[in-house]
Amino acid sequence: MRYALARTRLRILIVTALAMIPCVATASASGVFFTEIGSEAGVAVVHDPRGFSDGGQEVPNFYGPGVAWADVNNDRWLDLIIGNGESGNFIFLNDGDGTFTDVSRSFGTQTSRVANGIALADIDNDGDLDMAVGNFYAEPQFYIGNGAHFAERGEIYGVNPLFYDAVNPPPFPVTPESMGVSFGDFNKDGYVDLYVANYMLQPDMLMQSLGGGYFQRTSKVEVTDQGYGFTGIFWDFDNDSDLDIYVVNDFGTNFLFENQGRASGWEFVDMAAIYKIAGGDTLEPKSMGMGVAIADYDNDQDLDVYITNYFLNSLYENLGPQVNDLWRFRERAKEAGVEYDYNCWGVDFCDLDLDGDLDLIQASGNIPSKQIPQPIDLPNKVWLNDGAPNWTFTDVSEAADFNDRMLGRGLATADFDRDGDLDVVVTNNTWFDPAPDAPGAVVHEGHVLLYRNDQTNGYHWVNLKLQGAGQHGGSSGCNRAAIGARVYLTAGGSTQMREVQAGSSYLSQNSLEVEFGIGASSTIDQVLVRWMCGAEESYTGVEPDRFYRLVEGDATAIPMPVALLSFEARPALEGIRLEWLTAPGIAALETRIYRAPADSPDDLRRILLPIEQDERTGWAIDREVVAKASYAYQLVLVGEDGIGTVSATIFATAGGTSSPMRATVGQNYPNPFNPHTTIAFSLPRPMQIRLVIYDDRGRLVRTLRSGMERAGSNTADWDGTDESGRPVASGNYSYALITKNGTSSRRLVLVR
Repeated sequence: MRYALARTRLRILIVTALAMIPCVATASASGVFFTEIGSEAGVAVVHDPRGFSDGGQEVPNFYGPGVAWADVNNDRWLDLIIGNGESGNFIFLNDGDGTFTDVSRSFGTQTSRVANGIALADIDNDGDLDMAVGNFYAEPQFYIGNGAHFAERGEIYGVNPLFYDAVNPPPFPVTPESMGVSFGDFNKDGYVDLYVANYMLQPDMLMQSLGGGYFQRTSKVEVTDQGYGFTGIFWDFDNDSDLDIYVVNDFGTNFLFENQGRASGWEFVDMAAIYKIAGGDTLEPKSMGMGVAIADYDNDQDLDVYITNYFLNSLYENLGPQVNDLWRFRERAKEAGVEYDYNCWGVDFCDLDLDGDLDLIQASGNIPSKQIPQPIDLPNKVWLNDGAPNWTFTDVSEAADFNDRMLGRGLATADFDRDGDLDVVVTNNTWFDPAPDAPGAVVHEGHVLLYRNDQTNGYHWVNLKLQGAGQHGGSSGCNRAAIGARVYLTAGGSTQMREVQAGSSYLSQNSLEVEFGIGASSTIDQVLVRWMCGAEESYTGVEPDRFYRLVEGDATAIPMPVALLSFEARPALEGIRLEWLTAPGIAALETRIYRAPADSPDDLRRILLPIEQDERTGWAIDREVVAKASYAYQLVLVGEDGIGTVSATIFATAGGTSSPMRATVGQNYPNPFNPHTTIAFSLPRPMQIRLVIYDDRGRLVRTLRSGMERAGSNTADWDGTDESGRPVASGNYSYALITKNGTSSRRLVLVR
């Protein structure tokens, strides 16, 4: 039994794709509402509930799946990673037009050990994200990424299994039921370490990085109680610049492992009970923890904790040091209006309305049980933060159209469509009624829900991507993904704080980007980063409503480079009209247009044309052309860090107007691809065409078609070779359909 949604769909430009998505939500009084687009975006995969066999009976996986947002191919668009039981780990690349492409097989992550938890970080500091996956009743899997593929590595020193020491075997079974995984640099050596929360058979484990992508189990965390762990997270609860660990357990109490620092050799001590943040046990309320969100919801510069439980959620306000300098937390979920009576899982603190304080959003969903009955149809919830002075929350779930009633599990947030506000993905569990092996059992499918945030407040925002100075082969700075770093942003008379975390919610991970809403403020006064290695840097030049990269050691905020979606040329009465479309919220510092005679396309020379452009669309008319003559054009958009995005070379003939029916080219499928891909194009009548492939610098790689083609739908295949039949390297390429009436181009990705 394999659950996956099969689709054949033609990708089109974002303005058309988004127009086709029905808006099913209505605006709420708060200005926050969501549009669920999972099916239209191509990510509504159905959860595979298969678990494992026990005595001939199938034990379903009631726990997963987790989900994560991350830019796995470094194209500046956030991709979606889903752990989906025995069906494998799904990776959906963001196409930048509101849709996603399944590249799970080409990326090498389709195989699975009943995947549940997911976390990503740059464990070898090479600039590409790597991934850990927790598995139901199995040890975790570990993948090293290179931007186009993940290679599984489950070994230490290349010999022993990752979680087994042949010299000093553990006094417990070596096959855990691994759940949540998370990354953090607990010893500040510039490499991230790994925490694994195990549910049964084996205590949780802290794996210390040895550099180069290898880990070794350490005894610095002594788990003395069988915690039935779901989710662990690295955080600095006491503001002492080293990372502690909080663990949410299904049964028993939760753990707070306080890092004792360098002087102790980086040992940890469980202080949860002493600091009043352990929660209850199975005989008390506030018990049976599932997920966790850790952030500064009351803007007092320390981290607070929200825990989703089977019975009554917990909100622990961080009170700081109290008597004898012991830290204290105060439970105030009921007072704040977010206690909730029933079972819930994934959760996040995030500023959904961009007003400058953190809201709460959670996935709800029962585990079908005769022992502890609860309603099956528990609605998801979103609470907006009412702000100072009381820091209470208001439930806007129904008005915001975020109240689905499937069996919610994982939840993660990110700005996937690059419009400045945070979107949400929720995974749902498939379940059987009454049981998977019962005669006549009914399957209730749970599929992924993708909620696009369509808030209408008009508030300002800024998105920051942090980059540590750690280098591959040797760490001279903080870990490359900046996990554990803190950002303090001051605007409109208020200071907000965020901490970069890898692995949280329930078995899930939010984007590693840091997003701030700043309300009506049109300026940002200060951005200060406290890096994990101890340095603090203030970054200048940060403006609202933009994306920036903050690099350790460089005090200047770098606007993120332009993402070019399309570039087209067509004849017009005035000459030749050029049009292009870029990702939202990402502006070019400089726009350059190059032209050459069509018969000498390598002789491109820069031309100066009056350019009109708004936030996303640009256009220009080349009037300095000869009627009926044909020309080649290339577009270069340069970001403020000097990185340019180069289009494919496109062609058009001057004079006359374009036909009302133009030749069109669709998105190649599959994309990314290896070793073959198909390009579909449509012609209004029989005509001469050229269909060509260019590399990312605009150089001709291969001519797929040249000559007369029939009217209607046509296809052409590319096998990833150049004109001489030699395989080309992995990377970004463009293809262009060239006719006498104009040129259309699109991008494609080859992975080896």
